[in-house]
Amino acid sequence: MDELVKKISSYHIFNYLIPGVIASFLIDILFNYSFKFIQENIFVGLFFYYFIGSIISRIGSLISPLIDIIFRIKKVDYKYYVTAEKIDSKIDVLSEINNMYRSFYSMFFILTLISLYNLSFTDELSWIISIALLLFFLIYVFSYKKQTGFIVKRVEKTNNKTPT
Repeated sequence: MDELVKKISSYHIFNYLIPGVIASFLIDILFNYSFKFIQENIFVGLFFYYFIGSIISRIGSLISPLIDIIFRIKKVDYKYYVTAEKIDSKIDVLSEINNMYRSFYSMFFILTLISLYNLSFTDELSWIISIALLLFFLIYVFSYKKQTGFIVKRVEKTNNKTPT
């Protein structure tokens, strides 16, 4: 078990495990499903949360191009990113944070969809939950956009080039 824990990178913790735990917790609290996402067995829970987080992350990577268009998120060509990353180690850290924001906006997007599916037009609380989840989604989309802007500036500065 110790070897397994040592091999888990911070990327996997921030982009899979934490979103999986938070999503599981919020689903159990906000929605009345017979299946409980929070696991009593910690060992089983770690794998389950990691799996849920990996689904959230994959959905994030699938909806990211659409989010980039809708919110006008500018990116740089990957080859310039790779070159800059070799020179500026901070870019890797900024990118990991950016991927965490993407996982979080994906998680809140999914939770918003679940909330809308369960929406009761007569229940004020279900409206409040849906609006709150949508606001959290937007907060993380704009955090992602801002963080992407930091990365783009560093990559462009490192490559000494104008925006593409």
